[in-house]
Amino acid sequence: MSTDGPGPTSTGEAPPAGWYDDPDGGALRWWDGSAWTGHRQPTGYVPVRPRNGFATAGLVVGIVALVGNTFGLVSVVGIVLSAVGLSRASRMAEHGYAPVGRGKAVAGLVLSLVALVATGTLKAFLF
Repeated sequence: MSTDGPGPTSTGEAPPAGWYDDPDGGALRWWDGSAWTGHRQPTGYVPVRPRNGFATAGLVVGIVALVGNTFGLVSVVGIVLSAVGLSRASRMAEHGYAPVGRGKAVAGLVLSLVALVATGTLKAFLF
């Protein structure tokens, strides 16, 4: 098994993580940025675009939390869903895919946190 990378970049550094031609031939292989991994796929393989429903759900719940967050529970659910969506986007990036849903997850997290703080502040003034 070859330990050499896919070849240096124009700056002389190791290439970024991604799918490259397998040095052992016949497939694509995942280069993690410093070494080859055991992950392989056939040449010409077109992976299915992954989805990140947690990120979308976190964004929707974050928007809902801004509108009606009576006890702060909606915000907490939005924070959890967005955090899971953000983690999933990071795992996708580690495996060579686009970090699908990262922006939605961040937006959902921010909206949910703003709604939670606003709810807490409002309750502090009212009670």
